[in-house]
Amino acid sequence: MSEILLYPLLLSIPLAVLIGPVGSILVWRRSSFLADVVSHMGILAFAISELTQVPILVVSVCVSTLIAVMLEWAPSFIPKDAWLAGVSSLGISIGLLLLSSNGSGHSFDHVFWGDMFALTQNDIIVFAIATGFLGMHLIVFWKSLVLIMFHEELAVLDGVPVRFVKFVNNVIAGIVIALSLKVMGVLLTGALFVLPSIGLRFLNLTPERHIIGAMVFVLASFVFGVIVSVQTDAIAAPWVIFALTVLNFAVIFLKKGIDKGAEK
Repeated sequence: MSEILLYPLLLSIPLAVLIGPVGSILVWRRSSFLADVVSHMGILAFAISELTQVPILVVSVCVSTLIAVMLEWAPSFIPKDAWLAGVSSLGISIGLLLLSSNGSGHSFDHVFWGDMFALTQNDIIVFAIATGFLGMHLIVFWKSLVLIMFHEELAVLDGVPVRFVKFVNNVIAGIVIALSLKVMGVLLTGALFVLPSIGLRFLNLTPERHIIGAMVFVLASFVFGVIVSVQTDAIAAPWVIFALTVLNFAVIFLKKGIDKGAEK
């Protein structure tokens, strides 16, 4: 296998395992805006990293954790999506101001679009460790998460620490999104988490099967994007999103065709 393909294709497995459940849970909780907010704040994280020489991964994780805290303890009189939209816009503005004032002269294309072909062995290890932590989180909190997502009042009556579980889940989601920024960039990372669940919602799957389907979608799209990128010498991230979109439309039209056939 070509060396340039090795690390991106290896990463596709833990990436799919991470994004499948995290993205599905965000969509079920109607918190998909969190993916966009964290990814857009990656501009601020990159600017801070450039100025302080602190590794971008460390800064991104700190910023995403801060957003998770703000999401859970935001003022109750302001809708959370409006609150986060304001925070996101402020973060982008400050990040761009810091980058422009820094005057480093570097190209920031990898910040906006990611760079799958700059991955290293350390990146694979980090994603593998993150996959392990996510697995433990789901094992411990899965039943509580399902109850919260589909019937929060019942979860409260059942003694589930709703606020704590939601906070932990937001922190983990933020960290996973922050990790994905190096791969997909700040512009398209949010779409990578939300798109896999759109078509799958038409299939009326159980939560577990929905997550598995999302993993398959991400894995297939990522492999497609990497291979096409190598063949065409184009940026890989847009091809990944293109493949995900095609898969969604295929599932939707196939499901509608089957339903119409059953009605006849």
